[in-house]
Amino acid sequence: MSETQSLPVAPHATAPFAAVIGSLSPCYLHWFAAAMALWAGLAVVFIWIIDPYGVSPIRIEVTGVNRLKPARIDIDRLIKPYEVWRYQPRTIFLGTSRIHQSIDPKVLDGTTFAPAYNASIPANTLSENAATIEQFFSLDPNLKYVFIEAWIYNFMLPGPDETERTALSAFENVMPLNLA
Repeated sequence: MSETQSLPVAPHATAPFAAVIGSLSPCYLHWFAAAMALWAGLAVVFIWIIDPYGVSPIRIEVTGVNRLKPARIDIDRLIKPYEVWRYQPRTIFLGTSRIHQSIDPKVLDGTTFAPAYNASIPANTLSENAATIEQFFSLDPNLKYVFIEAWIYNFMLPGPDETERTALSAFENVMPLNLA
């Protein structure tokens, strides 16, 4: 080869990148957008079926797949107000881990206290319970009975002041869990 001769180059190799993108068929872009939407929809449905926190709108339970919710215990403070709104109980139990582990609300089925819900949260303080009760009453118009654990240490030390909890804050805390 002489110095004036050059190797043949394909015409599309010298075109700018924007021109290559612009030459793509609009049909391809429609298929790509549809595939991405389908992929995102399948991901959301998969997350809702596995449901590690118990907040999914799809209520499917499969033993060995999604019946146990091990990640849920770490975020009880966020989920309890949402569940009070979701289940609309007539009776609620509040307290610490003692109540959380020892009260089964199903024993009240068939009584005037049913349906009942154990809304206790481990390491909860009396001031947190007071703020939680106000929030629960705003979320559940059916709520009639509230049982609160009052232990001696609740009155020995002053508890921290609680910020006001609104019905909206219950949903702001739980909605991101639907996609987690």
